[in-house]
Amino acid sequence: MSALREGARLSSRWTLVHRIVVPLLLLIVGGGGVAALALAVSLGIARVETLLTAVAGLAAALAVAGTLALRLRTVEWTGGHLRVSGLRREWLIPLELIEGVQETRLIRPKLIRIRLRARPGMPDSVLFLAPWVPRLPLRPHPVVRELRRVTDIEE
Repeated sequence: MSALREGARLSSRWTLVHRIVVPLLLLIVGGGGVAALALAVSLGIARVETLLTAVAGLAAALAVAGTLALRLRTVEWTGGHLRVSGLRREWLIPLELIEGVQETRLIRPKLIRIRLRARPGMPDSVLFLAPWVPRLPLRPHPVVRELRRVTDIEE
């Protein structure tokens, strides 16, 4: 069965959650933890080094979550093209621009990256969350298989 039917959404419906809710929750929960630790330091219960480690860890986690959130896209199949939507922009990408399709193997949720030929006004790659599909972990995702099939890419 083809995953590329007209109007099909190729990216997960959880994209918005990963783009907005996850970084926001991380900021709230992590920020609350750092604030509680700062209070503990001021009361003499915890050491300053512990607070600095927590602040550095929160900063690193927010940097990773924020970078991922900014790069995640929503992808749909429309008339032989990929309709790619970011937070503020939308692109209609013809199949001829696709150079490669890769996926994460062991990381969940599964991330799919589509590499594109350089073209002014277009991204050089598209990163999106794959919808959950029951399958063996090391087998290619059905969206990856179909995109490789329609673009004649073997990886």
